[in-house]
Amino acid sequence: MGLIVSLFIVGAAFAGGFFIYNKNKVRLGIETVPSTNLIGSGSIAGLQINSIVKLMNYGNPAEDFDTQVTRKDTFSESGKVWYQYELDAGNKKFCLFTQSQTNWQAYLQIATKRMEEIGITEADLRNYRAAVNGTFVYNNITFKYQRAGTAFLKINDNAANGMDYWYFNSIDTNYILKVERLDAREPLAVTIFELLPSHKYEIL
Repeated sequence: MGLIVSLFIVGAAFAGGFFIYNKNKVRLGIETVPSTNLIGSGSIAGLQINSIVKLMNYGNPAEDFDTQVTRKDTFSESGKVWYQYELDAGNKKFCLFTQSQTNWQAYLQIATKRMEEIGITEADLRNYRAAVNGTFVYNNITFKYQRAGTAFLKINDNAANGMDYWYFNSIDTNYILKVERLDAREPLAVTIFELLPSHKYEIL
């Protein structure tokens, strides 16, 4: 009986400590990837170099592509982490993006643009960030300011570098428009991503 009581006390103490640990992480704003997003779970957030992603019935004309992750970009800021991957299908490459703000859904890059092409300026970006609000229309799609900041970008296992970013979501959340810059001396880079529905890909 004494042994059972002792085990119960130890178990309760462990559970209590685990609860306090996780509560403190939430209080400090530290975002962790849920266990369903771990490697092998079939989640985009769990991809690693050499992971295999099958794209199904994608493109025009629609095709299937067996791709391999050849590059993993990890972005981090204030405890939040999000990812971008390069997928190599042999004769074609894809760029895939995912973040917790869109529930770790997969988005594939469909275009790269210059700032003047999308009709906004760097001053507009500063105003959006200051107001934490703002919208603009590009190609008949209304994009709404999501967030901006300076994130650390780590490419594969290389050291992290600072990167300024501004992210916008389309009103229907089917598109993400990213404005980014690694070096203040370089022009702002604009990339547009389209939602890849879960039935369009499989992690093997």
